[in-house]
Amino acid sequence: MGSSASTDRQTDPTSSVTGVGVGALVQQIGMAMIPVHFKQSYESIMQIVETVMKLRQFDEAPYNNNSIMLIALLRNAQMEPEAAEPCLQLQAVRDLSGAAGCEADLRAEERFERDRVFGRYATSIFRASWNMTAAGQASCMGVEEEDVLFSWFSDDSDKHCPKFMVLLDHDTASVVLVIRGTFSFKDALMDVVCEEAEFLDGFAHKGFIDGSRKVMDKCSNVIEKALIDNFGYQLVVCGHSMGGSVAAMITLELL
Repeated sequence: MGSSASTDRQTDPTSSVTGVGVGALVQQIGMAMIPVHFKQSYESIMQIVETVMKLRQFDEAPYNNNSIMLIALLRNAQMEPEAAEPCLQLQAVRDLSGAAGCEADLRAEERFERDRVFGRYATSIFRASWNMTAAGQASCMGVEEEDVLFSWFSDDSDKHCPKFMVLLDHDTASVVLVIRGTFSFKDALMDVVCEEAEFLDGFAHKGFIDGSRKVMDKCSNVIEKALIDNFGYQLVVCGHSMGGSVAAMITLELL
């Protein structure tokens, strides 16, 4: 028994991370005995373990990886001193630009106010996702119940999709797709499945790519109909935290 346990520790790469070895555990007791909630997350957990194992290379060759340089550059940028007297510099630009500068300032202020509306949706959806009634969800988002066109706050039996809503904002003439950020264990799993995958002409976070495509699979028809029924309305995709990343992926694929 002792030699067998020693062999498992040498051959199972997950044992040094998990203590028991997720892969070895599943092989020994079989998938049929694994709880349903664990089975749904098995692939993500194995991906996390693999990522953690890759990070061990920092202990062996801490200066031979590009990530170290990126971290160093980020820290250097964060340590740079702020520009002196930014308010005075801005005032000088306004004085030089005159009326044109004032007009630009007004446009910027209007744009900021519009964006703040969508930012409020991106944070309000956290409360809305825990409300069990359609009226309660609409109230959390600050819209009328009939303006909530679609919401997804549950899970399929075997796949996790980010939580989201599609609603109408008549003040800004917008169809708004709002995606909730990390707020559950399964959301966190999607966050940490951070292996790169092919995306458009490059690579991106695999978990966010998968999440963005699941969202669009569920609501693309709703959005298309809303834009037809509300001619002249724009589509706005927004979110906070993980929701912001998924929103960016959706926007890039729609462009």
